[in-house]
Amino acid sequence: FNALRSLVKQKIKSFPSDQIILFYQSYLFEKDNKLNQALNALRKIDFSKINLEWEVKAKFRIADIYHKSKKYSKAFEYFNYANKIILKNINADKFTNNIFLNEINKCIKYSTSSSSLNYSYKEKFPFDICFHIGFPRSGTTLIDAVLNSHSKIEVMEEIPIVDNMCQKLKLDDFDLITSEEQKQAKLFYQNSIEKQNINKNFHNKIIIDKLPLNLIRIKLLHNLFPNTKFIISVRHPLDCILSCFTQNFLLNSAMINFLDLKRTAIIYDKVMQIWQNSSKLTNLNMHIIKYEDLISNFDNETKKMLTFLGLDWEENIKNYKKLLIKKERIRTPSYSQVIQPIYSSSINKWKNYEKELSPIRPIV
Repeated sequence: FNALRSLVKQKIKSFPSDQIILFYQSYLFEKDNKLNQALNALRKIDFSKINLEWEVKAKFRIADIYHKSKKYSKAFEYFNYANKIILKNINADKFTNNIFLNEINKCIKYSTSSSSLNYSYKEKFPFDICFHIGFPRSGTTLIDAVLNSHSKIEVMEEIPIVDNMCQKLKLDDFDLITSEEQKQAKLFYQNSIEKQNINKNFHNKIIIDKLPLNLIRIKLLHNLFPNTKFIISVRHPLDCILSCFTQNFLLNSAMINFLDLKRTAIIYDKVMQIWQNSSKLTNLNMHIIKYEDLISNFDNETKKMLTFLGLDWEENIKNYKKLLIKKERIRTPSYSQVIQPIYSSSINKWKNYEKELSPIRPIV
């Protein structure tokens, strides 16, 4: 912030109306807790005729400042406004006929099927795998930052290996996957892991494959790789939904759904249906960690998670924030929050928006 402060101070004298400078000046006002001045700087900005991306950024910034000012109705208004700008400027078919929603519906059907697959290919991976899954904004980035500080863990940060595997091998009807396809899936997954970890000695480590929405394929992964473990992150449903709706994600077929509050709730409900159905699977080796419990009792919840992985506590774990900054590993939307001290203000955040969230309560 010191470097930014110096730069803005220098440039604002020569270019007092420059919109990019005003945008970054708002961060300095916010840092100094001058929230009205931050809002005034942002209100002078009009990116609508210049750049859509910056226009959206400005609206999200205004929403964030209103939230910090505890003006929650205004904050929600601007979060909604920003999302509507994006929706208006994308291919409507990507939202209306959403690929990810279609995939979820297929996985719901698969999660309720009674088919039991007993594959003949029993070869194990030459390393231990644990899939870290959950709904987005349920604390997965914090958990992986903590786990990655352990000397016996290597975290794979949101690399779509499972998606690539399904597409490459054309695994479409999960109930009809053959033993040969299961073998090819294992080899594809193993080769992908080894390519990602090239020049690293990971065979004596536990690989954490973190991609939250792999949750929709938990039954497939359990059937294909029956010896793997699963860490499942959960958080209050309305906090998850609100956080997804108010986050300026990079868009893909999944994240595009979070531009609309009702669709976000529908996606959440369907994903949880898959988990509830799949949690009844025989020999599903999973550990559930609640975001709220981790925040309120960090050491105890972390030790439980390590015990599940067969690992001991290391003192270095408490330095996970310093290690994260040094490694510059995690670049998900939660990165800036994870490197801050653990805070409880994100717990029950939804209560500030109870009125705005009331239309979706029946869904979840």
